[in-house]
Amino acid sequence: MRKNAYQRSIEESNKRKNDLLKELDSLKSSLDRCLEGQELENERFKRELNDESRPIRTAKHNLDIAKQKHQGTSADLDKYNGILNSIGEELADKHKKVFI
Repeated sequence: MRKNAYQRSIEESNKRKNDLLKELDSLKSSLDRCLEGQELENERFKRELNDESRPIRTAKHNLDIAKQKHQGTSADLDKYNGILNSIGEELADKHKKVFI
């Protein structure tokens, strides 16, 4: 009788252990599916973010190009202003000589 009770206790323990292992496997599978879903969601979010930030990157690139062109134009204007100033000084000198 004792052996039967002991044997039943072992069988119940083994059954409980197997049930817990099955539940653990089920939880692991659920976790894996959740993690996979989260990874897919993260990838989708990254793609959407990249798509949304593309116009900003394009605008920044265009702004950089415009700044470079502005710097070049500004340098050209400075050069031509220098030339015009020297021509103006020459004309002023000639004008003074004519009227003196």
